[in-house]
Amino acid sequence: MKVVGIGGTLREGSTSLGALRRALAASGEAGTDVELLDLNELKLPMYEPRKSLDEYGHNARRLVDAVSGADALLLSTAAYHGTLAPGLRRTRSTTCSS
Repeated sequence: MKVVGIGGTLREGSTSLGALRRALAASGEAGTDVELLDLNELKLPMYEPRKSLDEYGHNARRLVDAVSGADALLLSTAAYHGTLAPGLRRTRSTTCSS
């Protein structure tokens, strides 16, 4: 089983990213294959519907491949005016349309 965690907070030292790291560590200790994708490190561009996935670069392909190969996803982000933070919304757009 593979679990992919996506950290959607762009702030350094974020508590939600720390919580995600702990959850993935516990999952790994239980024998699960885990991968952390930190959006602050991936630096994904804004989503543009007319662009092909290859035009987004290596990190976008890495994100889509990781999500496609996952059995489970853990999403971690700070609340942003009652909804998902913009970085995580862009990630959703990129992965759902590829």
